[in-house]
Amino acid sequence: MSGNLTLTNFERFQALINSLTLKLKAENIVKRIWARDYTVWKNDPAEISNRLGWLDSPENMESGIPEISDFADNINYEKIPNVLLMGMGGSSLAAEFFGSVKIKDKSRFNFDVIDSTHPGVVKRYSDNLDPSQTLYIASTKSGGTAETISLLKYFYNLVRDSVGKKRVGAHFVAITDPGSGLEKIARENGFHKIFLNDPDIGGRFSALSYFGLVPAALNEWNISSLLERARQMSEKCRREDKNPGFFLGVLIGWLAVKGLNKPTIILPESSKLFGAWIEQLIAESTGKDGKGVLPIVVGDIGDICCYADDRYLVLLKIAGDNTGDEAFENARKAGIPAIRIDLEDLYDFGEQFFMWEFATAVAGHMLKINPFNQPDVESAKSAAAEMVNTYRSNGKLSKPESITIEEGIDLYKPFSGKSLKWALESFFKEAKNLRGSYISIQAYLDPVQQIRQLLDEFKTEVEKKLKLPVTVGFGPRYLHSTGQLHKGDSGKGFFIQLMEDYEPELLIPDDFGRPDGSIAFGALIKAQCIGDRKGLLQAKRNVLSIRFNADTIKGLERLISGL
Repeated sequence: MSGNLTLTNFERFQALINSLTLKLKAENIVKRIWARDYTVWKNDPAEISNRLGWLDSPENMESGIPEISDFADNINYEKIPNVLLMGMGGSSLAAEFFGSVKIKDKSRFNFDVIDSTHPGVVKRYSDNLDPSQTLYIASTKSGGTAETISLLKYFYNLVRDSVGKKRVGAHFVAITDPGSGLEKIARENGFHKIFLNDPDIGGRFSALSYFGLVPAALNEWNISSLLERARQMSEKCRREDKNPGFFLGVLIGWLAVKGLNKPTIILPESSKLFGAWIEQLIAESTGKDGKGVLPIVVGDIGDICCYADDRYLVLLKIAGDNTGDEAFENARKAGIPAIRIDLEDLYDFGEQFFMWEFATAVAGHMLKINPFNQPDVESAKSAAAEMVNTYRSNGKLSKPESITIEEGIDLYKPFSGKSLKWALESFFKEAKNLRGSYISIQAYLDPVQQIRQLLDEFKTEVEKKLKLPVTVGFGPRYLHSTGQLHKGDSGKGFFIQLMEDYEPELLIPDDFGRPDGSIAFGALIKAQCIGDRKGLLQAKRNVLSIRFNADTIKGLERLISGL
């Protein structure tokens, strides 16, 4: 036991973990983290000294409670019943979690998050939400995230056409860093509200700042209670003993060093989207310098005995919710290391946000990396930006050469084959022969329910066939999350990219209030996909790129039948 952590099947590691914990205590790691000593991670303070503001979020954000509460209370939800947050990665994942959990039977707002440039997704929100009855929140730390600003321009013009130039600004809110491009945009266009965050908080560590707390307040969370739980964990994480954040970080880091780098995480039924936040936090923070921890977030577990020896179980359990109990017991019987974290109620997620952030910082020390930067994220962005500029110049995207392998299905070269089944078997053969490998399905598809179900079926069938962990991420969303790990880890990932024809043709306005645009959302998401493919290949990763050029549903069904 350590705090609220219960360990099972760690007996064979216990002596080594105890010895390591004593060593880290002797090195004053906890005290040095709180003292903002950047040498805990690297000898260079760059992207460390200005990324530790999250340590003070539980205390500092107390002064922001009145501002946030007044903002949420003063929106007339009878006239503005809808809230749509536009963001990516760290600016959207905590918001999505808070919006997915029902604190009260009836919320004041219909709250949703858009973190996709797929034109089908954009079109649905523009069709289903009345612009005159919707509040739009642009959420980006840098203030220049391409996806968020593109969405902001599109919806700004939509609202302007609906309510007129004088009233359009009242429908928009910005959450960003001081001095960012978004702050400038918000002031020039008369936004209803601008929340300026502590610039020393990195995006994936920002759940307990304005980026998470404003959406929480809009979704009926009592942010005072949330921060109080976070403060309680903050105090625990200052201790030398019985420090759950430190102990969890030691476990995550030490297990990764020993080759157990794929924690399989089960969450309560009521709060599954917390897993997407953990996934980004750990994967983007640790996946670099040829190292990495890959969280595998699951609803529950099938045949746990088929696990390779690089996995362990983490169960977050809320009192009264039995999700994962059987899996935890099966892990105990099978000798698989397992960690159970007990929560009393939903407000304990205030503790969890801080505990996992602190644990990730400690794990970064264990792995001898800087957990606060993302050096490999830029490769895909740069490649996509280059293609976008080319498109704007000549109206065409430079695309890799492809071959039609079956009717309606293309493969991008250099991959080829006699059939889709042959191509998959060839791809999987190499993955199965590489110890510690994993499969990542990167879906640049419209995330409607039917496609999600087919991807889940494909994932399950691949897991059964290969006995390997499989993750699924929708693009371009995952580029701001696990995309860093894909290019920065030890290179044992095998990536299946899924593309389609992107309709309808929705232009991204070149500027606010102007109808003309030089690129459409379909071209942007295609550029992002091909840009990430280029980045993966440059990092010498194994990539199989499949394009459905007719019917995506039928294409996925044939993909499954080809296993």
